[in-house]
Order: sequence, then C-alpha cells, then structure tokens
Amino acid sequence: MCAYVDVYPFWFFQHKADLAGTAEGAPISYTITDSGPPVFDTVAGGDGGGVAQIVGNKVYCKYDYSWESPVAGPNCCEGTYTATVTTCVTNPAPTTCTVSSSLQTWGGQYGNCASGPAADSKWGARDKIHNYPMGKIFAGYGGVAQAVQIPAPAKLGPLNSDMYSANYVKNTPPAALTDVSIVQPEIGPSYVFICLNNNQEAIARIDLTVRKWDTFTEILKQQNGNPEVYGPETPFPGDKLDYYGWDDLVTGASLQYPGGDL
Repeated sequence: MCAYVDVYPFWFFQHKADLAGTAEGAPISYTITDSGPPVFDTVAGGDGGGVAQIVGNKVYCKYDYSWESPVAGPNCCEGTYTATVTTCVTNPAPTTCTVSSSLQTWGGQYGNCASGPAADSKWGARDKIHNYPMGKIFAGYGGVAQAVQIPAPAKLGPLNSDMYSANYVKNTPPAALTDVSIVQPEIGPSYVFICLNNNQEAIARIDLTVRKWDTFTEILKQQNGNPEVYGPETPFPGDKLDYYGWDDLVTGASLQYPGGDL
C-alpha cells in the first residue's frame, strides 16, 4: 500500500534553455552609436563567447526569445552579466564616446521554456528558483483519485486535438530538436507515478507514455503506413510527422530506460 503517491506530468523544453549556465557571468561589451544598431566589441569577445546576440537595436541573451514576432517567446536565460557599453555620438562632429560598465541580470528562468501538459495546465506546481514544473504528492491510503484540468484542445490552435495530452515534442527553433536535454532530465519522457512509503521512500514506480500520431490516419491514406514515417506520404505532400515524440529524437541506448525506444 502506498502511503503517498508522487505524480509528475509530462513536460519538455519547447525552446532551448541554457542548462549549462553559460550565460552566468558572461562579459558583454558593445558599442552604441547614433547611426546604427549596437555592435559587439569583437576584440574583447563582446558577445560573451556566443551567449549574446543583437536583434534589431537591442542585445539579447540567445536563450531569450522575447524578441520573437508576432508572439513574444519566453526568456529562459538566468543569471547576471557584466555589460560594458560604449556610447558614441557622431553627429555633430567630432565623434565623442563614453564608456560605462554595470552588473545586469538576464531576467529569465530556465523553466520559462517548459511546455506540455505539466507546464500549460492548471497543475500549478513550479520550482521557485528555476520555474520548472514540479510533481505533487498525494496521500495514498485508500487509493488516489485526482483530476488535473488541461486547457480545452479547441483553444490550443494547431494542437486542437487530443495530441496535446500525448508525449509530443514541438520545439522552436527546429535546431532544438537535436538537443537531448529537451526532455525533463530527472523524470524522463513520461507521466510518472511514484509510490512512497511512510518515510517517503520510493517503493514502486509507473511510467506512462501516451503515443502520438500523424495528421492523417493510415486508413485515410488507403495504404499500409507507419505513423513514425518522416516526409511526404502518398497521396499527401509535405511532412506528415507533424509532432515529434521523444522517441523520434533519441535512441534506446541514450534513454533513461534503455529498451523504451518506440
């Protein structure tokens, strides 16, 4: 009998987060003039070793996606950095420049990049330091009957189907799909239910994975198909594997539970 049940809904990193902490303490130096956008000081490695980028007329951490349009993305860049800014006025001549240095904060949290049922539902439990979705512990005597409400699929735009509750992965930018760290590292790519004794020690564990599917059913394709197939499939053009599952991104050897590759 479980004294408590620890429940972890599935979530993943929709945008790539700076889990390695490369932005923390990175020295950033750039020049601002009255004739153009900021320019990094290349001699001093002004972009902090690739940590910062310039979008429009502003400097952003590369893990800060708030510049995205038309919908602003999350800021997933944590920590502080030293900003050395050279401000130059070229008109009227002669050019005059002033240099200032200050400690700045990137202003984000890793967990802001989280998505999926645990992040978007009314689950609500979040780590106060990094804003990660967290598990919840319920009293287990007599069984656990809990309901967690998720947003109505009809209100989720391109996810307006039961796909939302499946273990899908939809990342921005696409390059993030190659990063194994997109899956929550401590729990893995599943809904997790952990049975705890009175000392809150784990005595049993259930990992539940809800499979995903293509935009078009294999019946509609009128052929023997595979919902894992990439690219166009007769008679439909374009990639029909619209939402990538964690098993499309990693192989059995690199999974937390080898042999779980689907």
